[in-house]
Amino acid sequence: MSDYGHLTGLMTLRERLMSDAALNAFMLSAYGKEPLHFVGLNSFAATDYPYLNYVSNTAKRGEMAGDIEVISLIIGVYDKTVNEGVALGAVNLALASECVTAALSSVHKDGAAITWLGSVIEANDLQIAHPIYRKEIQIPLKVRLWLTR
Repeated sequence: MSDYGHLTGLMTLRERLMSDAALNAFMLSAYGKEPLHFVGLNSFAATDYPYLNYVSNTAKRGEMAGDIEVISLIIGVYDKTVNEGVALGAVNLALASECVTAALSSVHKDGAAITWLGSVIEANDLQIAHPIYRKEIQIPLKVRLWLTR
C-alpha cells in the first residue's frame, strides 16, 4: 500500500473489508457479485450496486496515544424484492452490517497501530428510496503512524 498519511486508517479498513470472505460471500449470494469499494464518492450508477463507500467523518489529531478517526462506511444495495411487506434491501443491509462488524476485530496494518475502538454507530436507511437502500456505519479507529520520512 502507498503512504496515505492521514487516510491510512480509512484505506486499511477498505483493504480489510475488500478481502473479507464472509462479506464477499454474502453479497455474492444476495446480489450475484462482490461489492465495489469506493473512497469519497457521493454519486453512484445503477451498475455500482452493491457498494461500500468510505469517507473520513471526523478526526482528532495530535493525541499522544494516536489519532482518533471516525470513518463513515456507507453500504448501498439495489433490491426490488419485497416479501410479505418486507423489503429485502433493508434486511440485507442489516446482514451486511453484521459482516462488517465481525470483520473489524482484525483491522490492522504493518507500520502503524490501527485499532478498532470496539463499537459502531449505525444510521439506517439513508434517504429511503425503494429499490435503493443505504446504511451508514460510523467506525471509530485509533491510528498511530510511524512515519519513516
